Amino acid sequence: MFTMKQSLVASSVTAISLFADVSARELTIENNCPFTIWPALFTTPGLPTPSQATGNADLRTTSNNGSWTQAAFESLSFDVPDTWGGRIWARRDCNFDVPNPGPNSCLDGGCIGGLVCDPKIGTGVPPATLAEFTLTTSTDNYDVSLVDGYNLPMRIENSKGCEISPRT
Repeated sequence: MFTMKQSLVASSVTAISLFADVSARELTIENNCPFTIWPALFTTPGLPTPSQATGNADLRTTSNNGSWTQAAFESLSFDVPDTWGGRIWARRDCNFDVPNPGPNSCLDGGCIGGLVCDPKIGTGVPPATLAEFTLTTSTDNYDVSLVDGYNLPMRIENSKGCEISPRT
């Protein structure tokens, strides 16, 4: 299972609307699968970008020419702006060591641009289970979407003391 945890820099969601200096939230991606994944991130064009590059290198977890990889049971945290929107998904069984890598460089979840997802049109190629986010200073919306198909189980958890609505 691929898990997304949304953390807030402040101690609760209420603090975001009360403190103007809160400018980022922390996301943690946990790979709970028994194999390596290549997470990909796409920011809605025109919005501020996260501290983690779009589908690209983070020196703490690099291999395969700088790709953002996560070994089995590894996690990575990074900041996203307080007003951010985008998608995060996992790519699987990728090989970027071929001439002209592209969306078919992965068994599933590949993106336009190959190793480095194109920042304008680099969303995941179906099938790809998506974590979708629209974060603002007043209301946040996030969900797991199967609109582009299903490739791995995924869940989103809020880890900063915000109440979760009961399931009905």
